Amino acid sequence: MEITQVMLYAVIAIQAVLVLLSIYFYSSYKLRMFIFMGLGFLALLISSVIPLFLTGTDTGIYSLLLQAGAGLFFATGILTAV
Repeated sequence: MEITQVMLYAVIAIQAVLVLLSIYFYSSYKLRMFIFMGLGFLALLISSVIPLFLTGTDTGIYSLLLQAGAGLFFATGILTAV
């Protein structure tokens, strides 16, 4: 297995843990910030997983849209905390 594949799987595992952690924090503290952060992490997770399932196709536009959506979710989460 190449180092790029190992790094991709490590990123996917970390993002999955962050999604689960934000769901746990939301269920514990009931703060909307954690829902938006979880949705942002989920968008980044999907953005990382798409190239694995759609090999041979250009997934650049999908990744860019999901990353922009993740940024909006993160910004909304920060603004709800203020």
